Amino acid sequence: MKKFCFKCKNTITDNEYYFSNKNFGKALCFTHQPTSEARLLGKKIEELGQWTVEYEFFDGHKNIDLSIPSAKVDIEVDGLQHALTKEQALADIKRNYYSYKERGFITLHVPNIVVRDKTTIDETARFINNFLEVNYNDVKESVFVRFFKGFFFN
Repeated sequence: MKKFCFKCKNTITDNEYYFSNKNFGKALCFTHQPTSEARLLGKKIEELGQWTVEYEFFDGHKNIDLSIPSAKVDIEVDGLQHALTKEQALADIKRNYYSYKERGFITLHVPNIVVRDKTTIDETARFINNFLEVNYNDVKESVFVRFFKGFFFN
């Protein structure tokens, strides 16, 4: 029986199917599997908190390395190419803007060098976990406040 990538619908091998289902909860071809740095950071974040991390999440415009919907935070694990040209830097800023404007998600950019390094990965994940907790509480509070303002002041 043929197996297909969840994202692109292309045929995938048995190895791709079993590996991606085990690690990401869906069948993904090699192209649509997250990088090793994104996988490592995502696993660390999941270990630290109550977060469900979605890998290679498609928001309707682009694939996001890591998305934490409950905290309304996307995380991009960026390689060196994101800092080399002004065009790429500007494209990243625009992507951040539209993610916030259209979905209300804040995008964190994490250089992959802090994920690759065993001395900084844990500290990086802890700070991101703290950020997620703060933003989760802000999102939860703002939904509550909007509900009651709408209920009492309309």
